[in-house]
Amino acid sequence: MISKIESNDMGFTGAWSNTTKFDCGTLYANSQLADDVFFNKLTGVTCMSEDMVDKSIEYFRKNNLVPCIYSMNYPEFDDLLEKKGFSHYDTQYVLKKKNCIYQEN
Repeated sequence: MISKIESNDMGFTGAWSNTTKFDCGTLYANSQLADDVFFNKLTGVTCMSEDMVDKSIEYFRKNNLVPCIYSMNYPEFDDLLEKKGFSHYDTQYVLKKKNCIYQEN
């Protein structure tokens, strides 16, 4: 379920943002929405790459974007981000209802 939601999120974000692919993550950027962390983020991270984080930070800085990096259940990566000056900003919750039955009124 989580991978399906992330795929949908990245597809939507990619439609509105420029995309830079790294070996183990994707950077999205939209300078028209410079302070929006949904459209300006590094996400889909699958490895510990300090080089990728540094390149993303530099891209955010050069383009006057708010630096945001999504991390999900990856404590070692969270530690790296904290060392780079990042702090926890928010938590995304996804809710699902069991046996949702559509009823027409």
